[in-house]
Amino acid sequence: EHFSAPTYVVIRVGTSQTCSYTKRALKAQEKGAKGIMIASQSYEYTEGKVFQGDDGNGKKVHITAIFISNRAFNSLKDLKKV
Repeated sequence: EHFSAPTYVVIRVGTSQTCSYTKRALKAQEKGAKGIMIASQSYEYTEGKVFQGDDGNGKKVHITAIFISNRAFNSLKDLKKV
């Protein structure tokens, strides 16, 4: 099933990684998403610290994919309630 409108997916992942971030982005792309934000429960932004993850399939991802902190995810979740 594909998304019917331009969709940006926000997902939260736990500390156990059974699926790579690249695979998550590819899955969202296959479903028609225009972008994906991945939030990790174990990650908090530290200035100067950059996170990158690629399981070797990164060149197949053609949508915007960003990694956000757990705090940023909670802020987005709170906005949805407004």
